[in-house]
Amino acid sequence: MTGLFNLFGMIGAGCFALCSLPQIIKCVKEGHASGVSWGFVFMGIGGNVFSAAYLIHADLLAGVTHWPIYSNYAVAFILCLGLLWLKVWDWLRGIPRIKLMQIRIKK
Repeated sequence: MTGLFNLFGMIGAGCFALCSLPQIIKCVKEGHASGVSWGFVFMGIGGNVFSAAYLIHADLLAGVTHWPIYSNYAVAFILCLGLLWLKVWDWLRGIPRIKLMQIRIKK
């Protein structure tokens, strides 16, 4: 039974780790990240960093390791950095496409 729950934990960790991947794929296909909020990006990065720091600290005190969860946080953090890069790239290019469309409609 423990093996089954470990499998559930690994599947859940994989889902959490990869949950930003569909958004990254969508942004790359559309050529912009205007549909992603800055809050989502920064909350994702902060959540991964602070949760990982807590878990690693608690594991060091307890003398245990949780490598599947560490890898979950690492993958999720890298994907959130990917979203941050896409948002910064949009910001450096200027007005996002959605705002350009809104300006055209107003004319």
